Amino acid sequence: METGKLRSNRMNIVVNRPDNSCDVAIVGAGPYGLAAAAHLRAVNVSVRVFGEAMSFWRRHMPSGMKLRSPWIATHIADPLGRYRLDDYFGETGLPLPELLPVENFIGYGTWFQDQVAPDLDTRTVVRVTPRDGGFRIVLEDGENVFARRVVMATGLLHHEHRPAQFDGLPRSLVSHSCEHTDSAQFRGRRVAVIGRGQSACESAALLHEAGADVEIICHGHLVWNADPGTRGALRKGLRSFFAGMVKRVARGREIACLITDDRELRRLNRRFRGANYSTDVLSFPSDAGGEIAISVDRAAAQAAEHGHSIDEELRILMLHGALHLTGLDHETDAGEMAAVEARWRKRLGLPCGLIERARA
Repeated sequence: METGKLRSNRMNIVVNRPDNSCDVAIVGAGPYGLAAAAHLRAVNVSVRVFGEAMSFWRRHMPSGMKLRSPWIATHIADPLGRYRLDDYFGETGLPLPELLPVENFIGYGTWFQDQVAPDLDTRTVVRVTPRDGGFRIVLEDGENVFARRVVMATGLLHHEHRPAQFDGLPRSLVSHSCEHTDSAQFRGRRVAVIGRGQSACESAALLHEAGADVEIICHGHLVWNADPGTRGALRKGLRSFFAGMVKRVARGREIACLITDDRELRRLNRRFRGANYSTDVLSFPSDAGGEIAISVDRAAAQAAEHGHSIDEELRILMLHGALHLTGLDHETDAGEMAAVEARWRKRLGLPCGLIERARA
């Protein structure tokens, strides 16, 4: 990566005490650990940071990956706003990308670390134990550090999910996506990707580009996020629709909406209704209004079945859930909720109503 000359804009660092102690020790030097260091040092707290800067991103993210988060949500947090992505790209002279490559994000994180934690201690913390109202931190070479508080920011490594069905198979045949940064090793080989989320889809795409014969195996429909700009507009549009719909339909009730997956809808259905299966929308009334839960998996399948967009299907389900929270129930009434839903779906410009569709 070609970069220009970086100017130093480091924050003032509180010098650690001579007795090898500090107010706060941060274990981990990824985005969260570095953000914690920036905030604590901005208020003159004595801090020591342990770990290798951006090591998880450097060693466990695939080369060629693009970050899915929108630009505004990808800055590493600092309280003074001096170390944003814009500042990094401005200082390096790198062109602004439409989608941020992981290599650029790693470079940004390393630059951020140099500004807020130039005294980063890269030794491994092997033990943290309570001591004298604080904590004793033992490093890999045996040195001890005392801290009044400890922030654990060790990241996602070792938290990956490995289905039990693959236990006992050799690691040369079964591995997790976080174990590979270069897909070229799979060139010419048949690879099955187990999963249906963003990571599975992107792993499959990178494997295909590297020359592997790839097949995705999963339950349900693939869940692929749109590009950040489109995704942000979609979310904004749904939020605006939901707020306006609730105000008109629910007449001032306070209603929240959770958009999740089939697994969570099944869990909620089992817990609160005793039904061990998923569904498209659930409503949970309260004195003030209530909550709606919607399965995006069902929304995607139903949108495809009926020939409209997922956005429209989510709006149909939002309306249906909100009407339940007004006290209507099509399972017990004599058609009242169906009539009200049909009236509101026309006013809101929706292609159909959930009840009339089910009865067609």
